Amino acid sequence: SWPFRFALFSVSRSNQNPDISFSLPLYYLSAPRWWSEGIAQLSSYQFGWDDWDSHRDMILRMAVLEDDLLSYTEMGTTSNRTGGYRGEQIYNQGFSMLVYLQSQYGREKVETLGEHAGTLSFDPAIKKVFGISAGQLFDDWHSYAEDNYRQQVAELRSAGGLFEGQALDDLNGGVLDYHPAYSPDGTKLAYISSQDRAYRIPQL
Repeated sequence: SWPFRFALFSVSRSNQNPDISFSLPLYYLSAPRWWSEGIAQLSSYQFGWDDWDSHRDMILRMAVLEDDLLSYTEMGTTSNRTGGYRGEQIYNQGFSMLVYLQSQYGREKVETLGEHAGTLSFDPAIKKVFGISAGQLFDDWHSYAEDNYRQQVAELRSAGGLFEGQALDDLNGGVLDYHPAYSPDGTKLAYISSQDRAYRIPQL
């Protein structure tokens, strides 16, 4: 895609004289943020230093099922449409997309993509390595994730194993509640919680 998307004009003041600047950033200069962050996580994953855990899967699953994924364009930068922390979802989506690419095309193709990254745009490299456009790649990954998660939900509902009740944060006032896991007999749920303090050391 064309790298020049917008210009920035800013005025600031750090002393007695105002500072005026005008910049024309290169959009998707050499690689979008989903690639640079996703490939870092994938590399850690391959060395056993990181993992696609239940917390990451929960975040992506709900975004997919609620039709709230970042678009391909939004995945290019941490800036986001809400002004909050949602832009950091690119880490999760980028990691997931690269795990998908590796499973569908092989590790060598993913490594080759980095070698063929363009100077002003990343999209031609995707087309050259995988034979499809960046938009088609995103759509394929989205469909794959949606089919997978909807199948999980259907299996839970048909088996009577889907329970909806009081949210964990309402139950214990936890600011951070994550990495849930059932006991072997399925009667208990363990999870990490900060309880009712934002910066408290989490407890199991």
